[in-house]
Amino acid sequence: MIAYGRESARGPETELLSIDRGRITPRAILPVTKSTLERTGVEGEITPSQYRAWASVNRLGQVTLSVCTDPRALEIDPGEYRGTVTISGRGVEPLTLPVTVTIQYPYWPLLFFPFLFGVLLFAPIVVWLGGEPSEIPRIPALSRRGRGADWDLRGWARETVFPLVTGGIAAFGAFFATYWRDPAWGAEAPEQWIALFAAMFTAATAGIAGSGVVREAQARSAARRARRDRRRRRKAQT
Repeated sequence: MIAYGRESARGPETELLSIDRGRITPRAILPVTKSTLERTGVEGEITPSQYRAWASVNRLGQVTLSVCTDPRALEIDPGEYRGTVTISGRGVEPLTLPVTVTIQYPYWPLLFFPFLFGVLLFAPIVVWLGGEPSEIPRIPALSRRGRGADWDLRGWARETVFPLVTGGIAAFGAFFATYWRDPAWGAEAPEQWIALFAAMFTAATAGIAGSGVVREAQARSAARRARRDRRRRRKAQT
C-alpha cells in the first residue's frame, strides 16, 4: 500500500518477492501490466498512465516491484484507490499483486486555521446562550483598587484566555483525530468538511464549558479559604 497522506510526492513503494533464481536472469527487468486503480466509495480512478510500476531482479533472485505516482502534479483527488499489477516475463508465471494508494487532502492549513477561527468565534456564543454564567468566557471590568483603576490581568487571563485556550486545544484534538489520522480524508466533500467543523465545534464548546466548571470550583475554593481566614481573624481578635 502507498500512503501519500499530505505529501505531494514520495519515493517508490517497493515489494520484495522471492522467485527461484534458476528460472530468471539476475538483474533483469520484468514486464509489468498495470490496471486502473478505482477509488473506493466514490467515483474516481488513477489510470495506468498516471502511475509508474516496474519490476527488477537482483542477484539473489528476488524481484522488487516498485510503484509510484505524483498526486498533486497529476491533480488526483483524495481517496483510497485499489487495483492490481501483474508481473510476467520469460521463466516467470504471471503473478498479480494488489495495489492500494491512499491520498489525503494536502492543504491542511486552509482547513485548520479558518475552522479554528470560526469555532473560537461562535463556540463562546453557544456556551453563553445555553450555559451557566460561570461557563461564559468574558473580559472582566477594571478592578478599582486604591486610588486608580488597574487592569486585572490575572482575572482577564482566567476569564478569557483560559477558556479560549481550552477550547482551542479541544478543537485541535478533534481535528487531529478526524483529519490527520485518516490517510484518505477529503474523498467525500463537502460531507467530510462539515463533519470536521462539527467535530471541532463540539469539542471546543465542551472545552469552554468545562473550563467554566473549573473556574466555578476555583471560585468556591477561594470563597471557602476567605471564610476560614475571616473566622481565624475573629478568633484572634477575641
